[in-house]
Formats: sequence, structure tokens, C-alpha cells
Amino acid sequence: MATVTAMGMATVTVMGMATVMVTVMATVMA
Repeated sequence: MATVTAMGMATVTVMGMATVMVTVMATVMA
């Protein structure tokens, strides 16, 4: 279970970072 939780946390973190990067890129491009 601990492994699954860690993987879930990593996935959420990566997705969040990707979202922020996309937002920043969109703002710069605008």
C-alpha cells in the first residue's frame, strides 16, 4: 500500500508541475 500511495503522490506532483508549466508557457506566449 505504501508503494501505491507513493506512486500516487508522485503522479499528482508531476501532473501539478506540468499544469503550472503549461500555464506559465501560455502566459508568456500570450
